[in-house]
Amino acid sequence: MEFILNPQIEADSEFAAKLPLSQLRLMNNAHFTWVLLVPELPNISELYELSASQQQQLLEEINRISKVLKQEFLCDKLNIAMLGNKVSQLHVHIIARRKDDICWPNPVWGGPSMAYTDKAKAEIIAKLQGLNKQ
Repeated sequence: MEFILNPQIEADSEFAAKLPLSQLRLMNNAHFTWVLLVPELPNISELYELSASQQQQLLEEINRISKVLKQEFLCDKLNIAMLGNKVSQLHVHIIARRKDDICWPNPVWGGPSMAYTDKAKAEIIAKLQGLNKQ
């Protein structure tokens, strides 16, 4: 069985980089630097469905991307979550939050959204791709 990206994730985000287990995707909400990690495994909706080595790899990817967001995007706090209530395909949200962001200190879910300009989106994706190679 092959991996198929959920259509909602595909519509709401842009591919940024391929990691060993996951796709790194940028959510299209310019209010936050918000990325997703989507393990490229078919029919997985829960963390426990991953093998121990896959869980370890996902944790390494979460840590790696979290450090990049904290250092490069100068956030005050990282929000990391796996909800899956609307999209059951396993994916991890990593959101760089700032005390001056539009939703602080509340969660971003259900908050306002503003699409990136093509230029801004390309700049952030290029930065994520460059940092991914380090």
